[in-house]
Amino acid sequence: MDATKNQEKDEIFQVISKYDIRNALTEPDLPLSDHIHGPYRMTPPELLHVSGSGLIMYMFKSLKLILQVACLVILDALHKRISTDIDHQSEKDLPRGSVRNGLLDGTKCQSSERRGNLFRLLCIAHTTEGITALSEAWELVGVTQQKICNFIMLYL
Repeated sequence: MDATKNQEKDEIFQVISKYDIRNALTEPDLPLSDHIHGPYRMTPPELLHVSGSGLIMYMFKSLKLILQVACLVILDALHKRISTDIDHQSEKDLPRGSVRNGLLDGTKCQSSERRGNLFRLLCIAHTTEGITALSEAWELVGVTQQKICNFIMLYL
């Protein structure tokens, strides 16, 4: 029975121009650390997507939840102003951000642009207006401006 199934499978692979390749990862008795996902999740995921599409997005969502609407409006205005200043810089290796929907809104934003927006948030956190807008949120979660800025710098 198994021989006919294997022969049918080989014929199907040959029809679609693919061949059934046997390697060590397809062996049923291969000891793996992850028995659920198998060999497909043994390597770490791509850092850009984990960071930009995941972690930074969650950081922005958390910050958005603890900020008031007035603070978000101030942050978005500062974000536009800082983005304009950064765009006029001769330094071109700064991460590219997005001003389409605001600083903390992750919709219509690519992973690399979220990284750029995090850099812009770091710049905003060093301005007087930015410190005033963000200080209430920092007090709410019990951190200081210096700790947040150090965290963002290390993360970037």
